[in-house]
Amino acid sequence: MPFPEEDVTFYHGTEHEFAIGEFVEPGHISHVSTGNPDGLVWFSEHEEFAEFWGDELREGDSYYVYEVVPQGPYEPDRGVATGQVLEGNYQSRFSLLVVDEVP
Repeated sequence: MPFPEEDVTFYHGTEHEFAIGEFVEPGHISHVSTGNPDGLVWFSEHEEFAEFWGDELREGDSYYVYEVVPQGPYEPDRGVATGQVLEGNYQSRFSLLVVDEVP
């Protein structure tokens, strides 16, 4: 998929605090990796999914959910355990522009 349609909103959940206009960069160690950066960033059409992972992966007291815009092509996320496409969830090797914080 090259870029999102204009009426689609994407969300990213994280323990990291970002300012509006900053980028979520791929390449961090993920919760499903073996300790090596995998060069991907994940996001979802579902606010609840982003909220779940933001909460699940946090190491501190708080987590954040952001509205984001992918800056390049992306593809459906495949669940690690099943290999099946997780509907409405995506991964990309390109950064995500933070456009708003979800309260």
